[in-house]
Order: sequence, then structure tokens, then C-alpha cells
Amino acid sequence: SGGGKDRIAHAIIGAHDGGVFCLLPVDDGTVLSGGGKDRIAHAIIGAHDGGVFCLLPVDDGTVLSGGGKDRRIIAWDQSFQQTGEEYELPETAGPVRSLARAEVTEDETPGSRSSVLFVGTTRNSILEGSLSTGFRDIIKGHCDELWGLAVHPSLDRFLTAGYDKMVSFWDATTHDVVWSAPVADEAQSADIHPSGSVVVVGLRTGRWVAFDA
Repeated sequence: SGGGKDRIAHAIIGAHDGGVFCLLPVDDGTVLSGGGKDRIAHAIIGAHDGGVFCLLPVDDGTVLSGGGKDRRIIAWDQSFQQTGEEYELPETAGPVRSLARAEVTEDETPGSRSSVLFVGTTRNSILEGSLSTGFRDIIKGHCDELWGLAVHPSLDRFLTAGYDKMVSFWDATTHDVVWSAPVADEAQSADIHPSGSVVVVGLRTGRWVAFDA
């Protein structure tokens, strides 16, 4: 704690060499690192706007941090300076909750492998990609009660809407999200016009909104 105010450490990680541990206070976005014996060696003040939910050490010594409020993923070097690489997730994806890396095989080149970054968010989404190329959804879902559900009259697609203030249009064959959009209030109902070209969503506040399908 500092300045008479306790800080909440959201996670603790160890570097690959076993020497540095990092604490992630949720309350103010500061990243602390220490070398043991209750000693704080470095403090990165304002690393993120709001809490820092996760840290991920990389083999080259870089550390990636994920912010909750600002939805940013930032790369830091061994001197705790920003490398210049960062990425901000779209609002529909939600805040960063967890980070993980994996080696995957390239389909085009047998035997070739590359490192992929996976991001878990508070909106029940998992994305894959990199800070340089961006990210794509591989799993997406609602994060609150689901109240609206409608099936397209002619295509293998359906519409969902819920109390998380999100509307999503899905491909029933691939289970992928075709598009999604936020609404101002909790969604209570949803339907698709018989022509299949327009969707309508009713809100708890008595309003309704329409989208092109």
C-alpha cells in the first residue's frame, strides 16, 4: 500500500528466469515489480487507464499487459519501457481479462510454426492474433441474460439480444458472428422481418431499434 490507500493485487506472475515477480493492482492501473524480500524494485504509474487485469511474460524478455478499462494490450521491455507495440480491442470485444500464447502450425507451410496471442475478455469472447496484425474473434458470446432470439426466414442465420446491451447476428452453420452491435439499454426481445432484410430489437426502456440484416 502507499499514500495510506491499500491496493488490490489482481495477479502475480514470475518471469522465465525466476527473478522478477510483478503485481497488478486493480484500482489505479499501476504495475509493480519486485525482486523478493518485500522490496518493490520498479513501479509503472498509469500503465493503463484503470485496472491491469493480466501480465504475460514472453521468451524474449518482453512483458505484455492487459488493461480492463482501456481494452489495451501493451508490450514492455526489460527496462519497463513501452516497446511501441500495443493494440486496443474494439468496444464490442470488452475489456482484456486474460492473455496466453501458443505455438501453432501454419497450414500453408507444413512444419512451420508461429506464435499466436490469445485474449480472453470480460464479454465472454476469445480472440487470436498479434499486436502487429490485429485480432479476430474465435469464440464470442453474451455476458448477461439472453432474452431475444429470432431465426432468419430463409438463411441459416439467427439473431440474439440480451441484457448485456449487445445484439449479434450468427451463422448457424459455422457458429461465427456475422455482425454485432451495441444498443443503449438492455434488450428484451428481437425479431426478423419476413423479408429477412431488417431486424428489430425491443429494449427494456420501451424503445426499439432496427438494423439492416
